[in-house]
Amino acid sequence: MKKLCLFAVSALMMATALTGCGSDSKDSSKPKTAMTVAIGGDVKDLDPAKASDSISNNVLVEMYEGLFEYDKNGNLKNQLCDSYTVSDDGLVYTFKLKDAKWSDGKAITAGDFEYGIKRSATYGADAYYGHFIYDSVVGAYDLFKANASVADASNMGVKALDDKTLEIRLTARTPYFLNVLTSGVFYPAREDYAKEKESTWANKKGYPTNGPFVLDYYSAKDKVVLKKNKNYRQAKKVNLKELTFKVMSDQQAQLSAFKTGEVDLATSVPSDVATDDAYKNTLFTIDPFVINYFVTVNATGSNEALHDVRVRKALMKSVDRKSILKVLNGGKLQYELFGFIPKGIPDTKGDFRTNADKEDKYAAEDLEEAKKLLKEAGYDTKNPLKLTYKYNANQMHTDVAQVLKENWKKIGVEVELQTNETQAFFDARDNGDFELARHAMSADYMDPTAYLDMYKSIAQKTAVVNDADYDALLAQANEEADPAKRMEILHAAEKLLVADQAYVIPLFGYSDPMLLQEGISGIESNPAGHYVLAFVKVK
Repeated sequence: MKKLCLFAVSALMMATALTGCGSDSKDSSKPKTAMTVAIGGDVKDLDPAKASDSISNNVLVEMYEGLFEYDKNGNLKNQLCDSYTVSDDGLVYTFKLKDAKWSDGKAITAGDFEYGIKRSATYGADAYYGHFIYDSVVGAYDLFKANASVADASNMGVKALDDKTLEIRLTARTPYFLNVLTSGVFYPAREDYAKEKESTWANKKGYPTNGPFVLDYYSAKDKVVLKKNKNYRQAKKVNLKELTFKVMSDQQAQLSAFKTGEVDLATSVPSDVATDDAYKNTLFTIDPFVINYFVTVNATGSNEALHDVRVRKALMKSVDRKSILKVLNGGKLQYELFGFIPKGIPDTKGDFRTNADKEDKYAAEDLEEAKKLLKEAGYDTKNPLKLTYKYNANQMHTDVAQVLKENWKKIGVEVELQTNETQAFFDARDNGDFELARHAMSADYMDPTAYLDMYKSIAQKTAVVNDADYDALLAQANEEADPAKRMEILHAAEKLLVADQAYVIPLFGYSDPMLLQEGISGIESNPAGHYVLAFVKVK
């Protein structure tokens, strides 16, 4: 998830005080049935149509199932899809559903999928991943632009042919369409609970879900408690009766809570635990993890200096990535990133990032060139450029911000660092209320467009990048049937985004170090950064 990764550092958290893993038995020889996970920020939205941050989405994967999910290696595997067919022209997908129930015992039908997808498509701009639908599904874009309702969507290309058969019709052949079906905007929804264009229902106990757990308690800034869904299709495999996510934004606090046994999984801890032998037996990572860390530049905002490509390039070319990684001290979990797309995304010749870097490292440091560009733009010591850089405060983001400030100072740019609590920061960034801001994005699906589509003008709630040439390249790639030619176009789009226009400043790729108490096994994860706790065993 902007996916946003948005993404970046957080995940899950705690429940039962000081007992590490909670248990409903005093007999320590019996398996424990509760788990507490520390997460790095607020859980804002538990509505699959609206959730855009990695924290909320890592809770949602415990509560819902869609048609598909990813396995450990990034390959699609079926969830509620039993089988599917694709028409010869690639425009009609027909899905047969498995037998499954909602948590209240009602059967899951193709009609639930139809309603859920139409509800997401018509939710409005707050449905961040709604563009996965209106980019490709017949009629969806017009509904979005008209701020229409589900009742207006009778001609949209999503239809339940019967209780077990769902049909989706596309406007054009979309090579990665099955991949985007892993997104929450394609989850089924109950019309009797999930009302249109609002999400308050999703944060209240009592509504039905179809995944391993149901909501029992919600407090955005404190914790989320889930209980086992007895009607889940694989309920016999779910060992936990209770799963708690405790909000703990301070990384040192998470580390302390892990040491005392207060939490079982700490998902946002200082990066240097990855190189500390004291944690070698409890270090847990998602491997492979496909994620980037970058600076997003507001090229359309009120600060006109950032409208100048020379200024943006100067900022990019003055970044010393080695100095950032030295401070973070994450060892092999981190690497310098010179393009927008991180390692792990394939193209037709291997790894997209590796192949692009062989041709050109788009964001390579060149301090003298950076000074020259800034001077050409009219800035020097007598007329210094002043900018603000926003981030949500934790140790990792603070360390990166301090290094960037020093890097930019070397070319005469004065940067004010501004911190916000996590959700306020996400809101400000989504709304374009920034000049420079930290960003990170895990792979919503395993295709370059998972990243490149972020900066299509239509995909942004507030378009901080509005480039017709960039939009045209992505449209061209979407229409290209030849896989090799399509990848050439996507490489050209990334070059425009980074090398030519410096709309984003890539910094590094990484995997989050996490800490997992010994005796816990069975966590499933995937390169998108999701970890599924439904089938864990706690000794």
